Amino acid sequence: MFEFIRHGNTVKVTATDTPTLTEISIICPAGSSRKDMETLALRRLDAFLVRQAEQARAKGYEGQPCPACGKYTLKSSATRVKCDTCGKEMRF
Repeated sequence: MFEFIRHGNTVKVTATDTPTLTEISIICPAGSSRKDMETLALRRLDAFLVRQAEQARAKGYEGQPCPACGKYTLKSSATRVKCDTCGKEMRF
């Protein structure tokens, strides 16, 4: 999801990842095409989400967002996956 807010000769573009509710914002020249602004914002958001997953794996988590809360705090055992943030459990 994208939001565009024009400020003089610039546009603030906010991209939101709906499953995790993660947002990033970038500033683009107002003369840029909408497609170019969306592409740049999406690349930035994707890079941020990859870093989030890598950091979660480094802490011993699965590296996937919880389907309930969107946090990267899923831990698995032999029979289930549980979110350390919201407590949601999923069985295999």
